[in-house]
Amino acid sequence: MNPAQPDLNAARPAPCLERAREETLAYSQTSRNEPHFVRSIGTGMTATGSGTHVPYSVLEWLEGRTLAADCKQRKESGTKPRTLAETAELLAPTARALASVHAQN
Repeated sequence: MNPAQPDLNAARPAPCLERAREETLAYSQTSRNEPHFVRSIGTGMTATGSGTHVPYSVLEWLEGRTLAADCKQRKESGTKPRTLAETAELLAPTARALASVHAQN
């Protein structure tokens, strides 16, 4: 074993970290099947030099602007705000993706 790397098996992570690990893995599985999720490229758990366990996820990078930035740009350019129907259509894929996750408990 490399002395610079802590032994991840030396101490069992706290239950909250186990839960974080489970959620990270569930997200990874869901992102493979849900087209409206940012794709999970990798997941894992590492430990700091002091032995603190830290779960992590590596997600794909997406270009674009946030909904807040879109609203601001529309306002600054004098473009009318989105209608309720347009907003619902825009957010529907996100709602379906969240429903899929919640259905998995």
